[in-house]
Amino acid sequence: MSRYLIYDVETPNRHNNAICACAWLLLDGEEAAGRGYTLINPEAEFDNFNIGIHSIHPEDVAAAPTLAEYWKDTLGKLFDGSVIVAHNASFDVSVTSKALDFYGIEMPRVHFIDTLAVFRNLLPGQSCKLPDLAKRYSIGYKAHDAGADVWALHAVLDLVRDELEFNSYAEMFETASICPTSAASEREKALQKSHSTAADALLECARSKQVDLTDVAFSFHGEMQTLPVFRTDGLDKIITDLGGIFLSGVSSKTDYFVCFDDRVSGSVKKARELSEKPESHIQIIDESAFLDILGYRTANVNREGPQAIRDRKQAARLAAIEAAKEKERIKAEKAAARVAEKSDVNLSATPKKIGRSIIQMDKDGNIVAEYETITLAAANVGASTKVIRDCATGKQRTAAGFVWKYADTDTEASP
Repeated sequence: MSRYLIYDVETPNRHNNAICACAWLLLDGEEAAGRGYTLINPEAEFDNFNIGIHSIHPEDVAAAPTLAEYWKDTLGKLFDGSVIVAHNASFDVSVTSKALDFYGIEMPRVHFIDTLAVFRNLLPGQSCKLPDLAKRYSIGYKAHDAGADVWALHAVLDLVRDELEFNSYAEMFETASICPTSAASEREKALQKSHSTAADALLECARSKQVDLTDVAFSFHGEMQTLPVFRTDGLDKIITDLGGIFLSGVSSKTDYFVCFDDRVSGSVKKARELSEKPESHIQIIDESAFLDILGYRTANVNREGPQAIRDRKQAARLAAIEAAKEKERIKAEKAAARVAEKSDVNLSATPKKIGRSIIQMDKDGNIVAEYETITLAAANVGASTKVIRDCATGKQRTAAGFVWKYADTDTEASP
């Protein structure tokens, strides 16, 4: 008879690597054998967003035990020999593992059941979020309170078991085709014997099938349901080791957006918006399609998808290079045209005359000399340019003993 530990945690911040509250219900078979709830001092910062969800503030946990203390006294003993049962279990297990790692404590390899996957298989077409299931079965409770979440999940498990006439949780889990994750198949066990984690086993499986993710960018939503391989604790290494690009969020650079669960988050909405744009190339896939790309449990690895992405990117790069070359060609042609136009203007233009020519005459009106400019005339006779200009414009009769007139006028000098 199985020993189940229904389990739930709350986190203080967006990093999902610390715990500020923990609740559990231990079942010996299906009989309650103990329950507990405690605040945890995460020794980490709190985000307002998280506080708004669970209403736990830093001052509430100041005197609470740390996870290291609670693990040593209580939680570690509960995990030992129990199958962990949680709603979206990969999240709770992953957070616990990362939080323990902060204290240098290695979490034992545990078996866990994800009730989210169980209910999806048993109740098709219905929302399987815990608040929605609780509402369906008229269970009133406050969501995002670890103790209330554990209590509500236990009640829903009982009601679904009775409604569908299962004899036990084990039968219900088996019918839903959900088995404890760490005991998935003999083949996985064989792989895992030579590797320290499920992530290592999955990577070795992909390598053995020559999976190539070069130049293919992945973004993820949620945590993997099939294996205890987490986004920033194994999955990132798998993607990069196979030549791919691991993105922490969805963007225009994303090629595959992998949804591990059907919750509609901001990243899911953004991925859908991007996919609807005419120029978009993003592909939204589920966990099964992702595992097909990695060659997990299939002899026919999906190589066409990643290769098509590489071909598209290569074509785009070549097109960008050609576009850049064309842009430079047009730019060079315009520059050459400007130079030629400037040269033509210079060749055809009449040199600009710097001043007016002026004629020097004696008082009888006889021409003595002609100068290109008044400046030259003034320098030659030793007079100022002003008096010569005044004479040429009729303001005075003579300048420096001579009569002056502009060469481009017909005015005769008066004796």
